[in-house]
Amino acid sequence: MRASVLEKLASLFRRLPGAENTLAARFQAAAQRGFREIQALRSISLQIGRGEVVGLIGYNGAGKSTLLQIIAGTLSPSSGQIAVRGRVAALLELGSGMNPDFTGRENAYLYGSILGVSRQFLDSRMHAIEAFAEIGQFFDDPVRTYSTGMAARLAFAVLTQLDPDILIVDEALSVGDAYFQHKSINLIRQFQEAGKTMLVVSHDAATIKTMCSRAVILERGLVIREGPAGAVCDYYNALVAKKQKDLEIRQIEREKGQIITRSGDRRAIISDVELLNTAGAPSRAFTIGEEARIVCLIDANSALDDPTVGIILRDRLGNDVFGSNTHYHKMPLGHFEPGQRAQVTFSLPLRIGVGQYLLTTSLHSGKDHLADNYDWQDNAIAFSVLPSTEPHFVGSAQLPLQIEVSREQIAPLRSYEWGQELDFGVYGNAARHKLDGWSTPEDDFTWSQEPEAALHFDFPASAKARQLHLQAAAFCHETLPRQRVCVSLGEHTIGELAVSDIGDYSLRIPAKLLAAPSHHKLTFALPDAAQPSALGISNDARLLGIRLFRLRIE
Repeated sequence: MRASVLEKLASLFRRLPGAENTLAARFQAAAQRGFREIQALRSISLQIGRGEVVGLIGYNGAGKSTLLQIIAGTLSPSSGQIAVRGRVAALLELGSGMNPDFTGRENAYLYGSILGVSRQFLDSRMHAIEAFAEIGQFFDDPVRTYSTGMAARLAFAVLTQLDPDILIVDEALSVGDAYFQHKSINLIRQFQEAGKTMLVVSHDAATIKTMCSRAVILERGLVIREGPAGAVCDYYNALVAKKQKDLEIRQIEREKGQIITRSGDRRAIISDVELLNTAGAPSRAFTIGEEARIVCLIDANSALDDPTVGIILRDRLGNDVFGSNTHYHKMPLGHFEPGQRAQVTFSLPLRIGVGQYLLTTSLHSGKDHLADNYDWQDNAIAFSVLPSTEPHFVGSAQLPLQIEVSREQIAPLRSYEWGQELDFGVYGNAARHKLDGWSTPEDDFTWSQEPEAALHFDFPASAKARQLHLQAAAFCHETLPRQRVCVSLGEHTIGELAVSDIGDYSLRIPAKLLAAPSHHKLTFALPDAAQPSALGISNDARLLGIRLFRLRIE
């Protein structure tokens, strides 16, 4: 109370003429003694035209009510200017300005006088006010006996008889019963239809969307978003969702035990999927807004025209946050013959809230998987989004997206780890290492299909020799009981194998070939490869040499 009186005195003395006004400074200093100054609004710049209906939304304490009180004239700005042209009717706090000991009728006169209406005018409108309020005999009882809803009815009833140029409503639609709220909204719509200027504050984004043509989001006294009501409310909903996200951050790695639900007829498969950061390295933790690349390797097992590759990001509760595919982005992949492959890369900034997410990938025909589902992988990768270094950025489910398709060069993406076992079956992890000369994978193995077949690796440096271990079997017949397999690393031959029935085979890789980290090509030369169809064994016209089941370098 003391501070409020001193503030008013300081304001009064500031209006007095004279270059030196020490009294104003003293009163201002006394008013602020023991208090911390909080700037409710900062650098606000808004223009609201005649006939516009503008919504203000934001968290509690964002500065909405302060701004409205300045526009209504009940507060003066400490800096800056405000210009209002037209008569203002403001319902800032329903029931404010009413005396609890006065009756409803007496308070109608009092409330009307606060809003600038004469008693004579109210005399002629009192019957209409009483009828709109619908509080019956309570109209002549003290307001202290009223509920909040009844006080709201009385305030709105007075408003119905005014003809303001500008109407300001601050959370007025959140009180009263459903019937009276409906009446109030109808009244506000009448003001809209009459071309009145309106400012509406509500935490209900649906109300702002419905009633307003433009909306403004305030956050800590700043305008952080302004534009069409629908778009701004969608942004606000995303901001609220971000606030509710689980703040506990942990990195989730795809590892054994991760549950992946998979379905599809396998006419084509997503044989590998990886999530990369801006450096091109696999990552499971990103900051808000950081760009991510989702790389999918597609293997066709049948002839297909324009298969669709898609992604869905889901939050920890399983809700779809964002999804799209190559069909929606008009990125046809073209025709595939069995054994042909493509690499599809989705690039997008992760403008989503802090929390944990799951990536689902899909491969199908057309726009969705309902007709032809080739391969659908739920929970393919789990990852975390961490707080951003940009303090003013918030998450959104509206993600810009770029797609790249490469059918010429498919890179390993990940460095090989010594001792890692590669599985060459249809669902194995060797697909990324296949360079050329390989057939379509079968359940447990992959056939070589040329006189030469190659794999490629990104090897780390090694100070010692390594052992190459293969589990393989050869295509054999009466005149060829075994296959010769000459194995080379780059330009250097490391050994020759004689492969027949399924078995384990080993070769030594000299340390000098692995002295520095680099990209290596592992080649299998197959001089005895033959076509089963040429030998009259079957109709298979592939040039077969070996079946490769597993490979490990340790």
